[in-house]
Amino acid sequence: MDSGLKVDEGSPPGGARRSDADHLPPNLLWSVFKNTAAQAAARLLIAGTKFAVYVLVVRTFGAERFGEYSLILALLVLMEWILDFGLNDIFVREMCQRPEKRKDLLRTLAFARVLQAIAAYAVLAVVLLSLGYEASIRTAGLVAGTEVLLFSGILYYRALFKATLTMECEALAEFAGVVVLVGGLGVVCLTKGSLTAMGLAFVASRVAFFFAAHLLGRKWNVGVPRTLDRAELAWGFKTAWPIGLTGLMVVLSQALDCILLERLGDMEAVGVYASAFRFALPSLLIITGLSGALYPILASYWKANRVEFRRTYQLGIDWTAIVVGMMFVVLHVSSTALMGLFQLAESADALRALAWVFSAMALTLMVAPALYVVGGQKYAIVFSSCGVVIKCVLCFTLVPRFGYLGTAWSAFGAEVSAALLPTLIVVQRYMGHRVQWWVFAKVVGCVAAAMGVSFACDMHGSFLGAFVALVIYCGLCFATGAARAGHVRKLISAVRQRVRDGESG
Repeated sequence: MDSGLKVDEGSPPGGARRSDADHLPPNLLWSVFKNTAAQAAARLLIAGTKFAVYVLVVRTFGAERFGEYSLILALLVLMEWILDFGLNDIFVREMCQRPEKRKDLLRTLAFARVLQAIAAYAVLAVVLLSLGYEASIRTAGLVAGTEVLLFSGILYYRALFKATLTMECEALAEFAGVVVLVGGLGVVCLTKGSLTAMGLAFVASRVAFFFAAHLLGRKWNVGVPRTLDRAELAWGFKTAWPIGLTGLMVVLSQALDCILLERLGDMEAVGVYASAFRFALPSLLIITGLSGALYPILASYWKANRVEFRRTYQLGIDWTAIVVGMMFVVLHVSSTALMGLFQLAESADALRALAWVFSAMALTLMVAPALYVVGGQKYAIVFSSCGVVIKCVLCFTLVPRFGYLGTAWSAFGAEVSAALLPTLIVVQRYMGHRVQWWVFAKVVGCVAAAMGVSFACDMHGSFLGAFVALVIYCGLCFATGAARAGHVRKLISAVRQRVRDGESG
């Protein structure tokens, strides 16, 4: 069924795309499993390692210093998206659909990264100098901002690893960077170093990340580009700008949490909010890993087999709902104990409020990539821009009165109203098929029952209560059929079918 919605991106200069799956590896099933498992395990390890050192930072310097560091990181994430600006998604898609042009595409991507790195650092300098931050924040931000030069190279290898289904290499390289970050911040804490020293530790971690990625990706590396296909570069930017602008709005929306909270509240509130936000990363990274591993497969399915596309997309949403439910139960029930690790137990309400935000963000992370696969970039720009406006309006209304809780409620309202729901509606129109929500409904019931037991037994707020609630939740998920081995078998069957389609094509 054709929804009638079309987006004309034009033909790439290198020729028409291949709609079959001949370019996919014969061991696709193993590649998908390996990438998903490796990314999930590595990113959980990375998040846990970072979390440990951030606890040390908060305990050593207090919430205010951590708020300053988190504000700088928020600005750097914004600059890193300027570096990406959607080109990675476009070039990965093209390398999957035009594998014979992979080297040419990588050379063009490398040249673009150099230009974007210069632009990103210039924007960072303007932001730091124009917003009236204290001298210590400006200096630390400018020092830490030099990492954009390194991150431009990291993005190059990220595209390479993603296109070759070797994303476990990126996870390993990133872990090398995290080890350096932990060591650097540990030294800063022991010596009671400055905010600038913390920025230098972050730059050192990017150095390790880049060189590890270079070592792991050198067998695919195409070298320094000697010639530039300007038509390919222009076409890439023209095609990527909807994704780039959309992503910029999304990242800006996330950065606004810290920026507006600092402007409308204080730096200590930023530290509390940022500390609570750290607990979301493990679950969000699992969803990011699953979504990233499925993206090349969905991109190939869209042209060749719409039935398998819908099937795989539905399975991704179902498993995301299950993980989201697990995350919500653990974070909400153990909120007091978790924030106590930062010596911020009195601010556990921040984590309970953010549990709702994390749930919406995780669902969006799984839903959104399909919007680009099906060609709905133009809608994403509208959604993300509306999200920024809605968040600003809500923050200016709620933050002065409720502080970090107002920031959390603003983030939840913007995420649901301007990202999750509109994206689902558009993707369903393109697919000509409605997403089924039976698993999600069962998950909601399981969450309510598990949390109800924790309240009834007066265990809410403790690690023991979280463990009991998690066991109950998992048991109910299997008992109700929300989680079952059949989900895995369906996903494996879909991937195997795709392999057979590629072999027969």
